[in-house]
Amino acid sequence: RGDTKLTVPPPPGFEVGGLPGVSRGYSERIANTPHWKRMAVSTYEERMVENETRYPFSSTRPGQYDIRYLPKPDHLAAKPLLEVGEPHEIPALEVPVIFLVDLFDTEHNRYFGRKGQTVYVSRGFAKDELLPQRYAIYATPEAYELLGMPVIDHKIHEQIPKNRKEHLKLLEKQSWEEEQWKSTIEYLFRKYEAGPPEADVAEEWNGEEDVASSASGSGKGTEGIARKGPIKQRKARKV
Repeated sequence: RGDTKLTVPPPPGFEVGGLPGVSRGYSERIANTPHWKRMAVSTYEERMVENETRYPFSSTRPGQYDIRYLPKPDHLAAKPLLEVGEPHEIPALEVPVIFLVDLFDTEHNRYFGRKGQTVYVSRGFAKDELLPQRYAIYATPEAYELLGMPVIDHKIHEQIPKNRKEHLKLLEKQSWEEEQWKSTIEYLFRKYEAGPPEADVAEEWNGEEDVASSASGSGKGTEGIARKGPIKQRKARKV
């Protein structure tokens, strides 16, 4: 496929619409043609046109990297999490685990989790402390099925946030999917089951205030005078 050049092999199959996984093009015809014959049937100008490159971009797929210059040929299956030049701001994620025992935290005098309970814990804590000692296992659908519990798919690491903002959005999404009761009308208005609270409506102020009770109303004969509007604060003049 694409083996139309005189002196160079064709591009990899994926570059011209084939399957990914191979990062080199091969031509049986050119492999069996001696070098002198390839040079004899082509001119220098033709060889320069055939050897032209758009490194590191593909010459057949505009806007994409050439598969020959990628670290892994199958870039769809092994896609890097961070692009080139993107800062590493991946937060420490929490993963759900199913506790197999009642694990008590003696330092804070509370339970890490009860047997059969699903708890979100730090990824490093689960990997270093819980899993090696068989205190808990990852809360995957297969684990729920093996334990004989209702199967729940928490979608562990299906979407990895790249920064703090994306992490907060993911937590909101998880909260909505796994704890929808927190967004029900009954829960949001649980304080007002007996009806709306009585509103404390104070008397509306009509803009009048007693000068005698204000800070600047200390002159003589101002006890019974009511002025409209707020008191204007004037700056002191320099002497």
